[in-house]
Amino acid sequence: MEPTDDLSRIKELEKKVRTLERKLSRSETDRQELEKASELREVVLENVIRELEESKIILEDRGDDLEATLTNLKTLQVKLVESEKMSALGVLVAGIAHEINNPVSFIYGNVSYAKAHLQDLLRLVHLYHYPNGIQLIREYSPLPPIACYPGALNQVFLNIIVNAIDSLEERVAIDHYSVPTICIRTEIDQEKWVKIAMADNALGMNETVQSKLFDPFFTTKQVGKGTGLGLAIARQIIVEQHQGFLGVSSVVGKGSEFTIKLPLR
Repeated sequence: MEPTDDLSRIKELEKKVRTLERKLSRSETDRQELEKASELREVVLENVIRELEESKIILEDRGDDLEATLTNLKTLQVKLVESEKMSALGVLVAGIAHEINNPVSFIYGNVSYAKAHLQDLLRLVHLYHYPNGIQLIREYSPLPPIACYPGALNQVFLNIIVNAIDSLEERVAIDHYSVPTICIRTEIDQEKWVKIAMADNALGMNETVQSKLFDPFFTTKQVGKGTGLGLAIARQIIVEQHQGFLGVSSVVGKGSEFTIKLPLR
């Protein structure tokens, strides 16, 4: 082999060595960059984890604050409801006292006069018509005696009839040719109930008014003419005191009918 060939091979080997050294240098640089990038990622990840932990603590604190606020709101709500109940109860008691005191005072002040003129009044009832020319139709079926509170039932009948008369007066003011009529019927219902139906041909009520009719303080009358307690008290007397039923059916423009059912036993 000639010396020239050996020299050429040495140069070629040196060239390959330099190429390898450059590649190795680049690989080392890449490795260092990768290490730096990895370290940077670790730092960023640690920061993210730390921020998440701090956010978790903040959220937990806020959750505790919200729970405490919710508990306080619930407590306040209960107090407000109790306050409203007491306020409504006060108004209800005042209204009931008014409903009771007026008739009691009237009766007390007129007992002596009533005694003296009772017989005359009974005779006049058969001679005179009812107020405002109202026609009264009575369809009474024989009823057996039942256990009841007569005074309380009289208050129920009076409230319903007074409301019917007021409605009939409004009807007459609009339609002068109509004959205001109240019809009272009694019968035995299913051998279980004493049924009293009281109907009028007044203006009637829509469904909204009917749904609120027995609510305390609800009234369609003008201010100062009604307390809105008459029918609420009537329902209490019938349903709670007598375990009975009090309902109403009405058609706008045709009239209303109140139905009372009292248990026979």
